[in-house]
Amino acid sequence: MQLFYAPNTISMSVAIALQEAGLGHELNRVDFAKAEQTSNAYLAKNPKGRVPTLIVGGKALTETGALLEYIAALVPEKKLAPLIHRKPSKCAALCSTWPQQCT
Repeated sequence: MQLFYAPNTISMSVAIALQEAGLGHELNRVDFAKAEQTSNAYLAKNPKGRVPTLIVGGKALTETGALLEYIAALVPEKKLAPLIHRKPSKCAALCSTWPQQCT
């Protein structure tokens, strides 16, 4: 997994969740001062030009809430999120970016 984040943004919550989950990941800082979020290289990963972006299996997942739910679902024994009565899935994160793939 690769996480693209920026300090002092909500993307830090995803970085913290990955750390708490004990999941292997690579951190990639997006420098807002240099407008890296508007570079062609970053926009190829996330056309919205926002952070966070989590690359999983070659696909870019976005939207903080969905990412936090996805990470928590990967390691339920860590109790990173409250127990809910539905099975969280990667589809929640995908639906945030690609709604047509989840219908």
